[in-house]
Amino acid sequence: MKTTVFFLAFFLFTTISALLYPQDIIYAKNGAVIEGKIIEVNDNIIKYKRKDLPNGPSYSIDKVSISKVQYSNGKIEIYDTPFSNNENNKNDNSDDSLYKTKNNIIGYDVAQFFYISVGIAYERFFGKDNQFSFRIPISVGFNYIGEPDNIIVNDNSTSLYYSGNNQPSYYIYQNGKLAGGAIEFNYYPLGIKRFSYFVGPYFEYGIFAYKIRRYVSEYQNVYGYPQIVTNPVVSGLRYDGQHIAGGITNGFLFHFNKIFTLTGTFGLGLKKDETAIAGERVLTQARFNLIFGIKF
Repeated sequence: MKTTVFFLAFFLFTTISALLYPQDIIYAKNGAVIEGKIIEVNDNIIKYKRKDLPNGPSYSIDKVSISKVQYSNGKIEIYDTPFSNNENNKNDNSDDSLYKTKNNIIGYDVAQFFYISVGIAYERFFGKDNQFSFRIPISVGFNYIGEPDNIIVNDNSTSLYYSGNNQPSYYIYQNGKLAGGAIEFNYYPLGIKRFSYFVGPYFEYGIFAYKIRRYVSEYQNVYGYPQIVTNPVVSGLRYDGQHIAGGITNGFLFHFNKIFTLTGTFGLGLKKDETAIAGERVLTQARFNLIFGIKF
């Protein structure tokens, strides 16, 4: 009789507890079913109390390991398709949610080699599903060592141009670069995936070194006859100019895995290289970056 009463009381207690304290259920991709009480959900993990240890320690599980969660109020949240027992799928990086768990990239810009510079870049993601970011590339130039470019000014005209073997590319960046930096605001219209496209505006600033070579016209006797001869007068002083640019960047972000990335950018815009000489032109500009990065 006592045994029957004990089992009846235990059954009633269990039933009442289940009704008064309903449990959340976590379904893992490996087939495990976890009953308990979810106490916290953040971007990467779910924390919970086990059903059999309601007053015990808190446990956590990565979201990428979960297929769905059924809450005690009946709500169901789907995280991914059920886990496959195929061993190859265990290391499959096709789950795009893997690439949204980290919000920062820092990398080395190998494209700066073409500017005779070294550069690094930092990118920070924000917004829903990390669809927005800003990137700050900075670089230090070395092609001003020795003789900087000569800016030639002709007294007979207001135009100016460059001379010498170090003819600069008007449409990329001024030769004689000392340092440069930019800020880019990027939008990923298709979200963050293994391969993602982005677009956005950029603003760029830098400083460069130059010398001035002025051509002065004067009368000289040539073979006994007076003629106008233009002679170069080279300033021995080195000046610093500033480079200002802005435009639109297009690019891609490729994830080798959750940590290592490759970013390529190509921008088109307008630039002006300001010097001590009046009359600089506003020109079209092309810029590019190729950044090997680490995501953290």
